[in-house]
Amino acid sequence: MLRYTFIAFSIIVSLQLPAQDSAAYYIKKVSLDISNNFQSFKGVLIQKDSIDETTYSSLILIPGTHENKILYNKWISAYSAWIIDSVSENEGKKIIRKWQKLIESVIESNFEMKKLPPENFLRGYQYGWGFYNENSAISISLHQSALNTKNYSVILSFSKSVTL
Repeated sequence: MLRYTFIAFSIIVSLQLPAQDSAAYYIKKVSLDISNNFQSFKGVLIQKDSIDETTYSSLILIPGTHENKILYNKWISAYSAWIIDSVSENEGKKIIRKWQKLIESVIESNFEMKKLPPENFLRGYQYGWGFYNENSAISISLHQSALNTKNYSVILSFSKSVTL
């Protein structure tokens, strides 16, 4: 019986590891394309609005995420990937810590890691970590779904500030 339990456990662990390795692979690829404004991943036009903001689908889906999109406007080019919707604050923070460690393990050492200031409602997040290099940034952050709600979303984003 113990032998079968060990075999089942080994299979489950081996099925979970490639997904994490795969996520690491795509995080690395997207982070290396920040300076190229994510052109390697730009898919189909989703939306173009009146303030010169344009959104495209991504040609890839980072494993463990959904709604991978690329946004361009006159201030920034950004790649965003939703990790989870409708999660409690504590669960969201646990998820952020796992992704923060994953990001930290694959990005180049010239990125500086900083904790995002708490409760920055202007930018829409409650908690998270940012990795910065000149005008490039990678962040993993917790966003409250709506005011006075206990539902949160976790979002992974890569961005490059546009120099005017």
